[in-house]
Amino acid sequence: FPYTTLFRSLLIRWIVGSSVSFRMIESSQFRNLLYFLNPNINKALPMSHSTIKIWTVEAYTAEKTRVQQALQCAQSKVHFTVDLWTSVNSKALMGIIGHYVADNGDLRESVLAFRPLHGQHTGENQSQVIMEVIKEYGIASKVGYFMMDNAENNETMIRALSSCKLSLF
Repeated sequence: FPYTTLFRSLLIRWIVGSSVSFRMIESSQFRNLLYFLNPNINKALPMSHSTIKIWTVEAYTAEKTRVQQALQCAQSKVHFTVDLWTSVNSKALMGIIGHYVADNGDLRESVLAFRPLHGQHTGENQSQVIMEVIKEYGIASKVGYFMMDNAENNETMIRALSSCKLSLF
């Protein structure tokens, strides 16, 4: 199967982007559909959902490494958009997006984290999550501005971040 790497990438993007169960790969109907389109597909199709899980983790790790390198080579500071909300199943979730000028001069944005917030929605708890992300990506020296809504705990978060950042240097 000549396009195995491309097929793998497209399959993972479809599964993740469409919230398809990893077990879809085991469905005879799905496999028959793909076989109809390309009788050589069985050479590229994994037999088990556990393989899809492995491929997904590998793809995530590779993309995270690519983003990490891009952030560290950025021509600008990394500026952050941060938002916190509660899901329909009552889980506190925090999204963190980094905005920066890439090494080639292009304006970029990358999702850096989508994490649960454990405990209360305090500024201190939020700052801990953000500091973990900053450390993971190795970008403490590149921290720029933060854009958030006007929730009261965001001011507390920025004060907590300010005191945490000093300990990184």
